[in-house]
Amino acid sequence: MTLAEEIVLLLQLRIGFNPDSVGHEKVLASVQAYLKSQTIKDPAHFLDGLRRGNKAFQDVVDSVVVPETWFFRDGEPFELVKRFVSEWNPAAKGRTMRCLSVPCATGEEPYSIAMTLLDYGLPPARIAVDAVDICPLLLQRAKKGVYGAYSFRSADLSYRDRYFERRGEQYLLSKLVRERVNFEHGNLLNPLLMHDGRQYDLIFCRNLLIYFDPPAWKAALKALHRLLSDAGLLVVGHAEMLDLASPDFESVRYPNGFAYRKRRTPLPSSKSARAATPRRTQRAAEQPAALRAPARPTRPARLSAPAKPAKKQEAAASPPVPGAAPDLKEAGRLADQGRLDEAETICASALAANPGSAGAHYLMGLIKEAGGHPRQAEINYQRALYLDSKHHDAMIHLALILEGRGDASGAETLRKRAARVRPSA
Repeated sequence: MTLAEEIVLLLQLRIGFNPDSVGHEKVLASVQAYLKSQTIKDPAHFLDGLRRGNKAFQDVVDSVVVPETWFFRDGEPFELVKRFVSEWNPAAKGRTMRCLSVPCATGEEPYSIAMTLLDYGLPPARIAVDAVDICPLLLQRAKKGVYGAYSFRSADLSYRDRYFERRGEQYLLSKLVRERVNFEHGNLLNPLLMHDGRQYDLIFCRNLLIYFDPPAWKAALKALHRLLSDAGLLVVGHAEMLDLASPDFESVRYPNGFAYRKRRTPLPSSKSARAATPRRTQRAAEQPAALRAPARPTRPARLSAPAKPAKKQEAAASPPVPGAAPDLKEAGRLADQGRLDEAETICASALAANPGSAGAHYLMGLIKEAGGHPRQAEINYQRALYLDSKHHDAMIHLALILEGRGDASGAETLRKRAARVRPSA
């Protein structure tokens, strides 16, 4: 195993980073580029230092973890915050709203939370936002509160006039907002992180879990459950459906929001799910029309079961041409014929060439599901949704997997999302 491969494995062991989440080769290339920039006389000694968590290890993490954030990213989660605080505030009786943003990167998200609460009308003294990230360099930038044009990518920039002072080509965030946010260096997977009993009314943990391997998922969800108050709200990314991974959380029905709270009732088993249908139907009827689940959509055309061996006279598929771009249409055709191994080979080549292809992840999910590997299919559908939040068919297939597990709530949430983005006939 090369030094770069040893380091990629160490990242997985130390911070739960799953290199396949963004492409193993891409991660390996980033590590190799970092190593070329260093003068390493003794690779074994260098690796030993990384294992002890020295500064070089942090530099490796910084070279691999590329933050992608801007103020009020996606918009809907912050509309969700306004609705939540309007419900939380009357019962709070003057108490401070405690919020957590993890990971916080260069600070745009926690500052957006603070601005949202200020705009709602919550007094500054009642707003406390803790922001945590594993990268000290990002935290240093966040504390300065100075941002360039790239951090302002939302359609509505009126907040910039209210809370920022322009200085040349950059913008300085007002002291009023900066004083609401406390930045801390930490790792969500560290069991000692914030182990002082504190809990939060609102937690933002978006687009982090998708990079974790299964053990890291479990540890992260345990930490989030510990940190979230009993009546608190957990906001996640659109591809991070906790229903798939934890019985401790249940989805909250906010339009266009991907939020969870601590589960108040046991998750029904698949055997009892059918018996619970009348009660679920009654609850849905009591909801406002805008929040009711749409009629069950038709399942997208799915792959057939593995076909019988092709007849001798049928022409065999042409082998991929070395260096040619993988043909996803050909992979889909082969899969529909039940030739899953051949389809998977082409699809894997497509993902190796372009890990950011939502279509390739979706097709791989179909192949895995048809091959009897639903858990692997889930992962691919999740990645397709991360890359394309409006991928209708990926939502439907995930909903059906959830329904098969007896998680009607999670399936209903996905179907509502799918109904909003259903392709026109």
